[in-house]
Amino acid sequence: PEPTPVPTPAPTPIPTFPPLVALKGGKNGLYCADEKTKVVCDRTEIQDWEKFTIEDVGNGKVALKGGQFGKYCRDRAERDKRKIRCNAQHVDDREKFEIHNLGAGKVAIKGGNQGLWCADEGNTVVCDRPHIKSWETFTIIDLR
Repeated sequence: PEPTPVPTPAPTPIPTFPPLVALKGGKNGLYCADEKTKVVCDRTEIQDWEKFTIEDVGNGKVALKGGQFGKYCRDRAERDKRKIRCNAQHVDDREKFEIHNLGAGKVAIKGGNQGLWCADEGNTVVCDRPHIKSWETFTIIDLR
């Protein structure tokens, strides 16, 4: 007789996120906004530019659409272009992000360009960190 195979553990479910959110950055606790040429976290209230759409793109990854023109956000971690910019028409690798639930309404976002954590630097958001500290955490607000 064949031995009973060892049961495989159930996979950890991929967290789901609301389709329309606002993000508060970890540096100063201010709302992030799509300014077309970059995302900044310097706003005290939520208006259209501070709203982001989250789309599931499979394999635990999501695409973010900025609130100004509804374009996909891209991880541009190249040294001379360090920022997230919401101006893409289509989703490719650089437009795919991972959102990790840290609990208590906090998340960390990993960029698709180099697989590094995104940080709120106040005047821009960049995905170039190998660690998660306070600037690499965001509060997610459900706007459904």
